[in-house]
Parts: sequence; C-alpha cells; structure tokens
Amino acid sequence: MAVNLALTLADSYRRPVLLIDADLRRPTLHRLFRVSNAKGLIDALNGGAGGKAAVVQISETLTILPAGRSDSDPVGGLASERMRALVADAASRFDWVIVDSPPVGLLADAHLVAETVDAALLVVRAGVTQYPDVEAAAEKLGHDRILGVVLNAVEPAEIRGQSYYHHYYGSDRQPR
Repeated sequence: MAVNLALTLADSYRRPVLLIDADLRRPTLHRLFRVSNAKGLIDALNGGAGGKAAVVQISETLTILPAGRSDSDPVGGLASERMRALVADAASRFDWVIVDSPPVGLLADAHLVAETVDAALLVVRAGVTQYPDVEAAAEKLGHDRILGVVLNAVEPAEIRGQSYYHHYYGSDRQPR
C-alpha cells in the first residue's frame, strides 16, 4: 500500500516523495525496487554514516530509504530522538514522506513509527483482518492519528453483481 501511494504521488503530482522502509524486522522495499539493503534506516538510527540516511533515488520524484540489514530488536531506534529528527528533516526536504511500517500487532514497532508522523493510514486486508483486530490497531495507533482506512485485497466478485446483492439482501429479495 505504501509503495502504491508513493508511486502515485510521485508520478501524478511530479513532486518529491520519500518512501521509508521502517519495517526493520522484515524489510521488503529494497527487493521491490531492486536496490541494495546494505545500509538504510537502521544505520541512520544507530548513528552509522554520521547519522545520515542512505537514500536511493528511484526516479526524478521518488526516493527511497531502505531499512538496512534487519534488526531483531529495533524498538530503541524507532523510539529514538534520531527517528523523530530523521522524519522531521525528510519533511523539510520532500513534499511527502511515506513511512511503511510493520503491521500493528503484538509488537510496538508500528505504534512507535506512528508517533513520528503527522498521520497514519490503517490498511485492512479484506476477508482476513477481523473487526476486533481493527479496533485494537486503531486503539494502539490512536484514533486521532488515523487519517483513513484502506481496504485491500477485495475480491471483485464479492462486491459486484448478483452475489453482492444476494449476500446483502438475502436470497428472497431482489435489488432495488
């Protein structure tokens, strides 16, 4: 979801976008963009490379900051003043800063990332994510920090045609 949003903003508006891979336990952005993950966010948070982030220019308007080598315990870095400073510095240099965080769940990572940004989008997988889990995620992130909810992986057959009306209205009633 974060990749699609970053690509859309960069391509449609032709304005500078930074996409940060903040999933420090299971980074993926470097594979999607086929760039090195040898250095990245984790290095900047740990003070490596003088605290400078190893960004990679993907296009004229899209830059990414890979996560760097995975870290089994990234909480300290994500909760650090360096993380806040990095995001604030990025916001002064880019029109949009999109931070791809790990899923909201048992670990504090996503909550810590959400505290460093202006707003969060909650991504919900259709047919998989249960409502109590969505409620718990909203509580963890803070309702006031959630800009919106994105429902992804929706099966078109479930929202179109007769099957939708059959499910919604029942088999003995026709759509109005």
